[in-house]
Amino acid sequence: MTMGKKIKLRRQELGLCQSELAELVGVNQPQISRIEKGLRNPSVDLLLKISKVLHCDLNDLTETEALI
Repeated sequence: MTMGKKIKLRRQELGLCQSELAELVGVNQPQISRIEKGLRNPSVDLLLKISKVLHCDLNDLTETEALI
């Protein structure tokens, strides 16, 4: 699962819309949309903010599953 999909899934689990997440991390809603669609990678600083707001470990968002 991609980082963007993980962010989207966790955001939805918490009942947040994209605009709410965007406001909480200090960016605009289209930027969150692009991240979730995999069109843009967040900076490390933004990724740290997102992980804090989503109450998850940074590794939960960035680790990829091994293809075996």
